[in-house]
Amino acid sequence: MKQDGSGHALTIGGALALLPQSLAGNVCVAVRDGGTYVEQVSVRNFATNGFRLHILVDPAHLGPPPAVSPPAGSTAAFVIANDSVSLAGIGAAVSAAVPYGVLASSAFASISSVSVGGAGLSAAGVALSSWSVLAHSSVSVLGAHGLWVSGPGNAVAASTLSAAGAGFHGLYINGASSNTVSGSFVLGGAGGAARLDAGAFGNRIALSTLTASGAEPALTAADASSNTVSGSFLFSAGASAALVWRGAGNTLRASTMTGAGAGGAGLWLRETSGT
Repeated sequence: MKQDGSGHALTIGGALALLPQSLAGNVCVAVRDGGTYVEQVSVRNFATNGFRLHILVDPAHLGPPPAVSPPAGSTAAFVIANDSVSLAGIGAAVSAAVPYGVLASSAFASISSVSVGGAGLSAAGVALSSWSVLAHSSVSVLGAHGLWVSGPGNAVAASTLSAAGAGFHGLYINGASSNTVSGSFVLGGAGGAARLDAGAFGNRIALSTLTASGAEPALTAADASSNTVSGSFLFSAGASAALVWRGAGNTLRASTMTGAGAGGAGLWLRETSGT
């Protein structure tokens, strides 16, 4: 598909409408230009039958990557409300007031080589529910979380997650379990880099860099248990590098933790046990 009309559709949503509702094999929507598509791309009501639906930039396209810029009142640039959907090489550039860049509310989503950002975001650049992958991607937001994980079994690899606003985090794991972050950069401003919130269990951060430029820890684990940080670098400019508050059985090993703030520590253990 191309915006100039030389493809099968003018919009990504229009191309999706041409696909059969019940898949008999892997199918793809290939964007063949580097244009900005002003639309909300919604993927739902497909019976995947063990196959995958791919939305990707055409591998033959050599120019700038395409992007989706959702209009005001949208939920996200991409709403993935269907299992087994892959998104690759198409960005989300959000300038209007929209909660999410990519909202994957169904399982087995794969998001790779995407750039997500924009001042209009208010909830998260990317939100994952369960058993999904975010890889080789960049998420940079202001008044939102970079990545919001709300369910189990997700994997993040070789990505940059950045959030600058107060109360928001580059990585926010909200009571979710068995998620993995590896080989990634997690950056935070006023809100800290990463937060594992109440009920977060069995998550793992490995071989990653967590940096907070404000007065919050790079990592906060609050009422979270049995989580592991290993082989990583944690730094906070204005607080302790890592705060483990309540919860039990968390592990931090083979990592460098530096808190540069007045009274800050590399690791602050508060009302916790077995850590």
